[in-house]
Amino acid sequence: MKKWFSKIKWQWQQLWHIFLLQGFLFFVGIYLTSLGIAIYAPTSTGASQIDFTVFALLALMYGNYTAGHLNDTVLTAHYALVLLMYYLVLIFFTIIFMLIVNIKAYRNTKDRQIWVKFIIMIFGDLVLAWLLPLLIHFNWKYIISADAIQQWAESSGGIAAWLFLGGFSLYCVGLAIWIYSKTWYGPYNHICEAFIKLTKLKFPVARILLDVMMVIPGFIFWAFLPLNDDKWNFLFTNFSFGTMAFIFISGPYVNVVKKVLTKFLKIDLWKANILARNNSAQL
Repeated sequence: MKKWFSKIKWQWQQLWHIFLLQGFLFFVGIYLTSLGIAIYAPTSTGASQIDFTVFALLALMYGNYTAGHLNDTVLTAHYALVLLMYYLVLIFFTIIFMLIVNIKAYRNTKDRQIWVKFIIMIFGDLVLAWLLPLLIHFNWKYIISADAIQQWAESSGGIAAWLFLGGFSLYCVGLAIWIYSKTWYGPYNHICEAFIKLTKLKFPVARILLDVMMVIPGFIFWAFLPLNDDKWNFLFTNFSFGTMAFIFISGPYVNVVKKVLTKFLKIDLWKANILARNNSAQL
């Protein structure tokens, strides 16, 4: 264990400028992701798997969703808190899944690094569960107006589509930069990783199953809404082509951006070259 900590310390001393770059990419990525959410969420052109559940719970709690649209006041006042609650639930299940996986691994290897990495992962997820909703709320309060976006979107279907496309693109580009920073991946990515390790399913199958699972609570909340036209309008407004874009297009979009980043920012190669050069100098 001491050797592992010594190795980490030595790597920090050698690669501090690379780690600073990764930290910069992380903050740029997570901010662009939050800005994308802040732009597309008020457009009512479809929500992501997670947002559909968040919107359905907000509609059930506050009941302000005339013609299927959540009131912008409800959205800006309560969205961040409900999203935080959702992330905490994901972290809870991640802990359960990873405990099962890690206990089995520790019995076989007796490697205490397993638990150190587990604690760091959960700590990072808790930070991100708080940080991302906070940034979304910050954007609505100081950068853009959710009310203005909602009014523009309602004035024209074309404007709504372009606003959604802009927000969706920012979200995907930000997510790609965030993932490429190779720092903390967040609750949703970690629960997917834990689910794969627990079930031994292949990544595409596990991801699709998780996407479906993310939507199911939203349909449960939606089922308890009063039976009227607004209920059906809410479903067709928030579970529409935008949702399909998140399920089927966001993954390939993120991968394309990551490939572009790989051509210009060869982080792993830079790390390997620096460590090899410094090892040679020591010898």
